[in-house]
Amino acid sequence: MDSTEYIDGFFNGSPDDEQKKQFERRIASDPSFAEEVAFYIGTSSLLKGQLDQEKKLRFRELFEQAKKDDRIVRPLRSIRPWRISVAAAVLLMVAGLWWVFLRQTGTEQLANEYIRQELQTQGVKMSIHPDSMQTALSAYNSGDLQGALGQFETILRTDTASFKAKQYAGLACLRLGEYNKALGYFTKMETRPGLYTNPAVFYQALTLMKRHQAGDEQNARRHLQRVVDQDLGEKETAARWLKKWPQ
Repeated sequence: MDSTEYIDGFFNGSPDDEQKKQFERRIASDPSFAEEVAFYIGTSSLLKGQLDQEKKLRFRELFEQAKKDDRIVRPLRSIRPWRISVAAAVLLMVAGLWWVFLRQTGTEQLANEYIRQELQTQGVKMSIHPDSMQTALSAYNSGDLQGALGQFETILRTDTASFKAKQYAGLACLRLGEYNKALGYFTKMETRPGLYTNPAVFYQALTLMKRHQAGDEQNARRHLQRVVDQDLGEKETAARWLKKWPQ
């Protein structure tokens, strides 16, 4: 695995304490690696929790271009007397963001990983004549979240009781960073009776973990505990997260 993949995998995964220590030791001992980490942080939107596949590919393009660009790479490596100073400056920049990342690896990083793995696409039924819901889901799956949200909201204007439209509208809002709006949709989902697999409470916790405002972490934990205690949708994930929850 090259450095690019290693750095990308570290920031997009859920590293344990030992992996974090190894990563920190490599930053401290390897100036070239420290520069690559700094470049990664500077060119990705990871710290905002919005790193998707398109941005990953863009980062790789930028990274490879920077390595080949004489104006960027060679001057740093040719001025050897300043190598230590350059590395020190890079480390200072990384250290300034490192504390943010370490906080994020608890709850927000769990949320990011779940969104990447579980919420990038939703099932679409194959049909010769797709209905408005399937059309909206196709837009969601293609990454047109704003367009999909508009279509889900159109459905809700004519069918205010549509559970799926509320769910997908909430997920689109979540991925767009419209957290208050997402919470509104997920709260409305919760009123659907007799549906033990209803993920509404779990999605509320997920949204609070992403919004990360004052008090959100505590409220998210209470929601997850409720999912476990009441055997609601995504119980296994909620239980696993509670075991990892920072004390």
